[in-house]
Amino acid sequence: MMTYIKKHSYTCMIYRLKFNNIKTVLINKPFLSAFLLGTLSALSFAPTNNLVTLSCGFLGFLWLFQNNTKTVKQSFLLFFIYIYAYYAASLYWVSLSVIPVGQWYLAPVGMVFFPLLFCVPSCWVGPVLFKVKKYPAFYPFIFALCLFINEWMIGHYLFTGFPWVLTAYAWNEWGMQLAAFVGVYGVSLITLLWLALLYKPNAKKGFTAFGVFIFISFLGHVRYIHTPLIFTDTVVRIVHPNLEQIDKQNRERTYQNFYCHQDLSQKNSKKPINLIVWPEAAVLLAANTQESWLNALKSIAPDNGYAIIGAPRLAGSNNEPILYTSAYILNQTDLIDTYDKMHLVPFGEYLPYRSILSKFGADKLTQGAYDFTPAKKRALYQLDHIPPFSILICYEILFPGEVLNTVGANHPEWLLNITNDAWYLNSSGPYQHLHIARWRAVEEGIPIVRCTNKGVSCIIDGVGRVLQSLGCNTQGVLDVTLPKPLKNKTFYSQYRWFS
Repeated sequence: MMTYIKKHSYTCMIYRLKFNNIKTVLINKPFLSAFLLGTLSALSFAPTNNLVTLSCGFLGFLWLFQNNTKTVKQSFLLFFIYIYAYYAASLYWVSLSVIPVGQWYLAPVGMVFFPLLFCVPSCWVGPVLFKVKKYPAFYPFIFALCLFINEWMIGHYLFTGFPWVLTAYAWNEWGMQLAAFVGVYGVSLITLLWLALLYKPNAKKGFTAFGVFIFISFLGHVRYIHTPLIFTDTVVRIVHPNLEQIDKQNRERTYQNFYCHQDLSQKNSKKPINLIVWPEAAVLLAANTQESWLNALKSIAPDNGYAIIGAPRLAGSNNEPILYTSAYILNQTDLIDTYDKMHLVPFGEYLPYRSILSKFGADKLTQGAYDFTPAKKRALYQLDHIPPFSILICYEILFPGEVLNTVGANHPEWLLNITNDAWYLNSSGPYQHLHIARWRAVEEGIPIVRCTNKGVSCIIDGVGRVLQSLGCNTQGVLDVTLPKPLKNKTFYSQYRWFS
């Protein structure tokens, strides 16, 4: 017995010494520590999706800030470094988008400077936190509220909004079910306040934090596992070509790329196809201006069915052309309608502050001399034998509360999200994009058909379950039977909390 006690006392002493060594390093190297803690927090996002690294980064920074800031300047710098590392590690993949256009040498520059777009608007948090540090009972909760406000502001206002790096996205399938009641921003707020409870917890705070976690997990488990799945009679073919971006942009491969999509569309099917879907920018020509191309796209539609194909659309005059990122809706005889993208990607489809930035040689990543133009409305499409739906192109799936902003009183029963995702190579970007789409399905309680070029193509039901999928480096088609939306509307879809 004495041997057992001595052995474990020695083990406890070793761990105590290691913990003290970590504390010493954190205190002696505060800026390096802030950078590492920010990086650790960022590791919580897809494809890992975990609360462990988020908790370690959040709590570690709270302790570091409380023990290492003596002036407002120090507080500013310490938070700046933490949040810089957080965004740099989360969004490193954005800078890879210059590689397919031959500007690989700009990728390291982008990785250094791109996070500054988010850090500069976030810097107010450090001085505020420094002022409330003297109130230990409120200190962690004020930090949580500051992060939430900052997250919401960036999601709504920075370059028309960039709600990509949200705290809520650290949750997996069970945790995301809470979004059906309070939306993704509500989950972010609850998560941040929950993390604040874990900072120097006493028995009451620890019990509360444990209870909140168990409640969210149990609710999510029951909803995710036991929500019944009911299917419609509609069959959708998702074409997943898996083309490299450098090949997509090569004008000499225009016909070859088209034939790749066409061959996949014409594969044999075990059941009649109602709708064939191609990804965003499957054709890089404005098909509405060329009769031959428009006829070629019509031929893709199945018998008695439809095709939806991503391609640019050109309007206006020769002197003042108007360019749209669009989806063409066709059958074998007619161009039925087009959907024009409403929420464009800054630097990708247009150059913000063009009159200033163009003087420094900056331009958008997509080809062409003109910026794309945003549309003003999202339509509801009602086709024979297909439940009513709306289309979201790429980036538009990011915005909670906006995916159902259709004209008129009726709402879609499912969403079609077409995207490219080849810009970001084999990075975490496409997996993060998929994870975000699942949250929109949970919030609204409706299925999402996701058609990508080189991301993850899949069918998602109303509780975020991925029913069938094709991965990033796979070519093929998915013939999916469309699920029905949830029987009852979600609480969030009725009240739009925190949108």
